Amino acid sequence: MTEKCIKMVQPSKQNQQHQIVGFHYIRAIACIAIILLHVTYAASLQYRHSITAQTYTITSMITNLMMWAVPCFIMVTGALVLNPNHEVTLAKIYRKYMKKVFIALIAFVFVYRFFDMIVAGEGVSLNGFMKGFVQFFTGTSWSPLWYLYMLIGLYALLPLYRRITQAATYKELQYGIIVGFIVLSLFPLTALFNIKLNFTIHIASIYPFYLFLGYALYNDIIKINKKTNIIIFIVSIVLIIGVVYYRWMHNVETFNLLLSYASPLNILLSASLFHFFKSIKPISIKGLHKALIVLDQASFGIYLIHIIFVKYFLAILHYNPYKVPVLGFIGIVCLISILSWIISYVWNLCMHRYAK
Repeated sequence: MTEKCIKMVQPSKQNQQHQIVGFHYIRAIACIAIILLHVTYAASLQYRHSITAQTYTITSMITNLMMWAVPCFIMVTGALVLNPNHEVTLAKIYRKYMKKVFIALIAFVFVYRFFDMIVAGEGVSLNGFMKGFVQFFTGTSWSPLWYLYMLIGLYALLPLYRRITQAATYKELQYGIIVGFIVLSLFPLTALFNIKLNFTIHIASIYPFYLFLGYALYNDIIKINKKTNIIIFIVSIVLIIGVVYYRWMHNVETFNLLLSYASPLNILLSASLFHFFKSIKPISIKGLHKALIVLDQASFGIYLIHIIFVKYFLAILHYNPYKVPVLGFIGIVCLISILSWIISYVWNLCMHRYAK
């Protein structure tokens, strides 16, 4: 058969183990990347009027170069849950996947609410508490929670997505990814030339695209050799740096299209990093290997907790990392990472013992 059915894809056990280790690594590193992204973004907003345009632009470059983290999280999810050989029932989706996200969502809406009322000086009141319920339903709480709303949407349609990978051929899935890339990523760029195309994929966003892209890269449905992957990685970084420079030094707002999650530049950067890590071998340095595994195990909690420390240090304590530009940012990112990991680790440990 020239068109192999996707459900027949079964990576060798050794290769599969390497890929799973790579997933641990990429999620751990992506976790740090998200913290760096939020620290640089928050600092650039907080101190924008006290730094030069060049410094602001450099900070924005770092922020945008970290935007591969969320797409890679989604691609890892796609590689795992879209696998036809991996049993994912409706009961499992709602009782395990969505339940976890819903609990985290409502819990942290109110954690952030209490922070605003108690720490940020808003004041404790019934109206302040009720505001949390409104924020939960309207998605107007702190911005990092957008990721949880997005996950709920992906999980809700997961049974349909899985039917596609169960029945589609290589060429059909390749076709779908190509169409998604063209319509969701390239067509919007016509706005750079004041042209708006009316062609779209209905009930779609870029995030299901990343879900299928991760599955396709994981199973070599989309094949990229190492040399090509390195070229894609370098070129996408250079282009992102160039776009950010031109965007802020020349104040070209339409260039924001090239810096979103749907941007072809971010797609290429995210895909190249995912492709590298999906087949990486376990790191021989045991301490580093274990640290990355432990970090990955706490990554969901770290994602939810870290923004509290970002806001506390930068907005409440008015910590200015620009005073010692490089060390200032490295220090605060390391501190926030450690504090967030400690809280997440202790919480997971308590929940594990409670479950027993």
